[in-house]
Amino acid sequence: MVDNLLPIGGFSHSQGLESALQSGTVRKGDEAGLASFLKMLVQNVAYQSGPLVHGAAQALARPHRVSASGRGGGMQGRGAEEGGQARASVEGRTVGVARAVELDNVAHVLLAGVPTARNASLAMGRNLLRLARESFAGEGDFDADALKELSEASRSRTPALRGHFSVVFGAVCAAGGLGAHEALHMFLFSAARDALSAATRLNVVGPLAAQRVLRGLSADLEALSAEAAALPACAAGAASPLAGLLQASHPQLCSRLFQS
Repeated sequence: MVDNLLPIGGFSHSQGLESALQSGTVRKGDEAGLASFLKMLVQNVAYQSGPLVHGAAQALARPHRVSASGRGGGMQGRGAEEGGQARASVEGRTVGVARAVELDNVAHVLLAGVPTARNASLAMGRNLLRLARESFAGEGDFDADALKELSEASRSRTPALRGHFSVVFGAVCAAGGLGAHEALHMFLFSAARDALSAATRLNVVGPLAAQRVLRGLSADLEALSAEAAALPACAAGAASPLAGLLQASHPQLCSRLFQS
């Protein structure tokens, strides 16, 4: 999930860094300036998308499975118990998918004013959902049923699910058995890593400096994960107007290496 080679399209988006470079907000060779910009960027991601990642991971968390120590009381008792748990699992999944759809709608509203960021979120989310279903399903203890329902909803003529990256990321992490806080921390790490990857390709800093900046962000990522996890989805929103302005101005750049 945090592999920079994951083929979901993250490498083609700079998250506003290309606009920041051309506007002079970030300068080539300025490692401290890049670190400051990334703190602002990650904070914006944490407050805008973090509650949605956390909420989706919680909503689609897998139900508790029957442990070996709890298998007693005869065949008939076990059958009734397992049947009840199966029904509860299906019902819980249906509720979880409905909640994910609600969070997806929130994400769409939050990004309505920044079409480039909205389109990037949709493209990466849909790519991740397709990748998870085709590549992860059937492996080990991966639970693909909820992702199947989400995928079916996104393919309908009037989709209930648009497939924003934050919501799909949380859902896929939950299907893989990861906790909500872990999913959120991974999401923020991926945002910082992708921006630094863009920084090296834009020649803002070299690979070694990029790793120093990423290491320096570790405490901020942990703190922001905790803060975003404590926010309800209704409190999600942009923390930095500058981040939105830089992303929104990207289509007006005279020359562009990235899609956003």
